[in-house]
Amino acid sequence: MSQFLKTYLPFHDGLASRWFCLRQAVRNASKRNTGRPVVFLEATALGDRHLYLLAEFFIQAGYFVSIVGGIRKELYYYRDPYYFYVFSSKNINFVKEVGSGDLGNALLCTDRAVPGHQEERFPRILRLSYDIDIAPENAGAVVILPYPMHPNVYKTGQLARIPELRGRPKTVGVFFAGNLKDQYARTTRLLRGMLPRAVAVQGVLRRFKERVRLFTTREALLRALDEEDLAASIVVFDATTARLGREEWFPVLARSRFFLALPGVVMPMCHNGVEAMALGAVPILGYGHLFSPRLRSGAVCLEYASEAELAGAIETALAMDAAAYDGLRGRAMDHFDRHMEPAAFLEALLRGPARVIDVRFPAEFVSEAVAGGNGTAG
Repeated sequence: MSQFLKTYLPFHDGLASRWFCLRQAVRNASKRNTGRPVVFLEATALGDRHLYLLAEFFIQAGYFVSIVGGIRKELYYYRDPYYFYVFSSKNINFVKEVGSGDLGNALLCTDRAVPGHQEERFPRILRLSYDIDIAPENAGAVVILPYPMHPNVYKTGQLARIPELRGRPKTVGVFFAGNLKDQYARTTRLLRGMLPRAVAVQGVLRRFKERVRLFTTREALLRALDEEDLAASIVVFDATTARLGREEWFPVLARSRFFLALPGVVMPMCHNGVEAMALGAVPILGYGHLFSPRLRSGAVCLEYASEAELAGAIETALAMDAAAYDGLRGRAMDHFDRHMEPAAFLEALLRGPARVIDVRFPAEFVSEAVAGGNGTAG
């Protein structure tokens, strides 16, 4: 603990920050793994929510996470909720280096070169890189890690509710909820012709104005869900200024037959598309090619490439009979369970004989290994 305090306490900007640092140092020293396999995570390029999400990937797969190396200064600032998520997790601690004892079945996941003496100590090593453009056809032999859910889903323990929420009645035909600020109307380089989120929503509002229910407050949305029949409606919740509570999001999403999983700003992939599949809300999206394996329209999703095709996908969704929908929904959930759920994904990955496996984490930047030609820089 003394060594940890030496590296932890220098970064502060006042009494409150010093107290926070001391408290977190004590918490870290008290964290003990209780029989779970350990992954030593050396993700030197990651910060804020990406670091938390990568750690949560292993936690959800049953691992205890030890983050290796000096803690970067920005991690000390308690004002950022995602940094706080990292520090407050009972399943994450910080170590200066990998200890000299028996590592057992521990994993090493690192974005740095591994010294020979360390490589021999680990039965499995995941060699980590990052890319903003994660199309599997461009990745070669590199394994793409599943795109994660939103950090708040993990922090509030919503994953435990998935089995129960999957069984709830579907009372909304097509649902969208998301931020529609000005930046969501821009066409970025990585959208590559995809409809920006705000443009897609405006098109839906024009095309289906008689069938759209637009909500701009949380209270109005929740009241309508409880009191109205929305099975033939397109429900749009503008979350630019309003927000659903952290524990309200999953129950609302679970009531939807279909979900408009529209792209983000920096990268097309969006957390809510993954969350929709987990809950059995079939995604309508324009980036099925970024999933691994690829999502096929009509098999596990409805896909579009233009405003006209988006309108057609919505028409198909609203007209789909119960038998066809149940089959589509079941395949979407099965795809999540087999290919995107962390425990199942990691079990399949480690079933092979390779000791060193190249993996890529979807992040909002490109790592040097990828930009240097070992993959796609987007």
